[in-house]
Amino acid sequence: MDKNKTFVKKDIDQSTKKMEEINKKKKNKKTHTVLPINQELTIKLKDFKINTCCCNNKYIINNFDTIYDIITRSNLTLNQKEILLSRIHRIYKKIIIKQIRHKIFYNISKTFIIIASILSPALTSLNTDTTSSMYLYLWWVVWLLQLGISLIASLSSFLKWDNNYFLFSKYKNKIETELWNYLETNDEYRENVNNINIKNNYSYNLPLFFKRIEHSYKSLCDKENELKINDENQNNKKKKNYNSETSDDNDSVTDEI
Repeated sequence: MDKNKTFVKKDIDQSTKKMEEINKKKKNKKTHTVLPINQELTIKLKDFKINTCCCNNKYIINNFDTIYDIITRSNLTLNQKEILLSRIHRIYKKIIIKQIRHKIFYNISKTFIIIASILSPALTSLNTDTTSSMYLYLWWVVWLLQLGISLIASLSSFLKWDNNYFLFSKYKNKIETELWNYLETNDEYRENVNNINIKNNYSYNLPLFFKRIEHSYKSLCDKENELKINDENQNNKKKKNYNSETSDDNDSVTDEI
């Protein structure tokens, strides 16, 4: 009987040891797959603030403090959070800075052209008395307004302030919408997890989000380059037309001689 008891005790001890080892392995797996929520990130919330002349201490995306809080509290791994935040920071900050810059130049140029186009003919119609002491001053004011209109219109056409402003505004809204769709699991992200029992939707949808946001960023860069290439092609055509016209004039002069 004593022998049987000792044998049973040994079996129990072995089984308990095995169970403890299994539990330890499970705990280790969990700690490797999911990192704690309070894990520190290298990218802080303050890194997403943008300081310009028109907006101080504002985030690159509206309500980004909420977005940052959702991402940091999600079940994504530390590496996934770092990559996600760094790509949002890199892509969106570049877009918002260029969008604000082109917006300022576009609004100022359009406002000046509209005001100057109204003032110039109005002052010309009033400035009819050549004997008046204000005649010469008004004449120079009208001349400067006309010069300013021509100069700013030429700069706006050359630097494409209007096209660039609308282009960057479009992709700014597009990428912001894409980010919210990912966080809310809408549209394609909902279809991606349908009929699949997944607890962590963010982790499963992250490759799809990266694919879509990188595609949008690539198409933005391509369209920006197209604008520059079109400008260069137009300038080359003008040069060719000018050279052909001058050569034709020279040929006609030599024929006459």
